[in-house]
Amino acid sequence: MQGEGNAGTRVPIVDGLRGFAISGIFLVHMEELFGAYWEMPHMHSAVQATVFALFSGKTFSIMALCFGFSFEAIKRTMRVGGTDFAYRYAWRLLILFGIGLVHGLLYAGDILTVLAVIGLSLLAADRIVSPSRLLLVALCCLMQPLLLVRIGAALAHVPLPEDHIVFGQALALHGSLTQLVEANLLIALWRKWQFMLLSGRLFELAGWMILGLVAARARLFETAATWRATHHYVLAGALLTTVALYLAWGMIALPGAATPPLVRDARLLIACLFNTSATVVLVLSFVSVWETRLQAILRRLVPVGKMALTFYILQSAIFVPLIYGFGSGLYARIDEVDAAICALVVVIAQTAGAAIWLRHFRYGPLEWAWRAAAALDGTLPMRRRSQPPMIGDWNRTSVM
Repeated sequence: MQGEGNAGTRVPIVDGLRGFAISGIFLVHMEELFGAYWEMPHMHSAVQATVFALFSGKTFSIMALCFGFSFEAIKRTMRVGGTDFAYRYAWRLLILFGIGLVHGLLYAGDILTVLAVIGLSLLAADRIVSPSRLLLVALCCLMQPLLLVRIGAALAHVPLPEDHIVFGQALALHGSLTQLVEANLLIALWRKWQFMLLSGRLFELAGWMILGLVAARARLFETAATWRATHHYVLAGALLTTVALYLAWGMIALPGAATPPLVRDARLLIACLFNTSATVVLVLSFVSVWETRLQAILRRLVPVGKMALTFYILQSAIFVPLIYGFGSGLYARIDEVDAAICALVVVIAQTAGAAIWLRHFRYGPLEWAWRAAAALDGTLPMRRRSQPPMIGDWNRTSVM
């Protein structure tokens, strides 16, 4: 959830991708009823299956890609202004972590703390000058080294500690707000990191962040029109790979209580690779459509991308109380189709709202608050002025 340096250096297609990702994240969250769904009897529907297939496990990867891309843009802006980049960037990530920590008290599935911690790895990755070596690091992360080690251990009959992922949210149904906050702080925070590590998401997000850095250095998004034929071939290959991985995943026995670790980890590895390949399909499809006359439609997502942090927090602040038991308890009265319809209405509303807001203001409310906190300066201008900010003003850099 990290944007380009300032109004003069932002890349519209990246903001559009970020807007697409935050909208897809909300669709998944609504289908999951912000976690409450997993504590209820599952009633699968074609709508839910479609939402999960298109967005689950992919939209956070797209967000990480944009995060890594914007790292390079922010670095250029800060260094032009003579700013000590590494310390300033780490400070910004610390603030992001704090925002995520507060958000996580309400919604256990918060991703901001994860992005903030993984984002520190970009400072190390930035020291790798060679594009090929940087790309190799990204691919190593995406190949899920921990899962490969576990599979190798299973093949060699080397016992490993039990690692069942427990990420329940029963209090979302019946607990009070106080109980929920306490559980999210003392229990769910640890379980989230356990889930991120054991499910492969941690390496996946790190890999996509580094790919974003690679794309920024090569200016792939800015010059997308010049490599159109190439990304069409890559898109076709990724699509075939995605289909093959999906078929392979379906051929492996479903996990259960008696599932051998080898089968479980192999199925999880294929699922991670499927998500990675499907993310490539989504990103390149977005880029392909962007280079056509339909770009005008995708450009409507640009303001949403510029306000991604605000919308991400606002979605939880509104819908967690509406869905959870401590509030309106809608979890017991809506199904997957209702949730999808509601999500689409909200996506349309936030798209219109973002466009209106940014006609009058430079940033979303939380985007501005982040900048002010990062700069330790509450006087940073928020309303639009006729004169754009200077390129060297690091305080106007955009994160998320």
